[in-house]
Amino acid sequence: MSPTKIRNNVIKLSELSTKQPNYYFIQGYLMGLGVLPQMLPPSEWQPDLFGDINLQKESEIKYLESLMALYNQSMDKVIQNELKMPTKCSLSKQDYRDSLKPNMPLPSYCKGVLQALKNINKRMLDAGQKQALNNLSSVLKAFSNEKAATKEFGEFAQYNAQEYKRNYVYFMADAIVELRFSNDLTLSDEDEAEFNDSLGELVSS
Repeated sequence: MSPTKIRNNVIKLSELSTKQPNYYFIQGYLMGLGVLPQMLPPSEWQPDLFGDINLQKESEIKYLESLMALYNQSMDKVIQNELKMPTKCSLSKQDYRDSLKPNMPLPSYCKGVLQALKNINKRMLDAGQKQALNNLSSVLKAFSNEKAATKEFGEFAQYNAQEYKRNYVYFMADAIVELRFSNDLTLSDEDEAEFNDSLGELVSS
């Protein structure tokens, strides 16, 4: 199934739901699921993301299939450390606030990730995991709306906004390592070294 077909079908699925999240919110949410310490079954995260979905025709089942295809793509990105935001979630180099207006791709994506992170039981996290989650959340919240960004970025707002955007990949990767892999006994020293090497390449790119 082509990326365009998946996108169109997922948008149609959203239109049939009670919450009707936009496509970038959906993308962010699915990537956020990849940070969770434990995998959530679709029966738990689909209602959180969409609310009720009213599928009336058998032909509309393909919309759910496209959603699961997009979900699987997101999990593959987590495993392969392809953590950059979608291209459309860019930050204006003239005035970062232009990118943070309601329903723009960047804030929608960040809000989606934050919504997924609400599934984490913070009481079960150790100090390192909590710090990694807080670092990631602070970047996401800063790009959620203009008011939050103004408060976070301070005097050198345009410069700081660009720096925060670059830090997103690092904080996302760190959160994944801490929350998903730090207690995973199947992750060998070699696997962790390989992950950190690929992370270094990501951050420097």
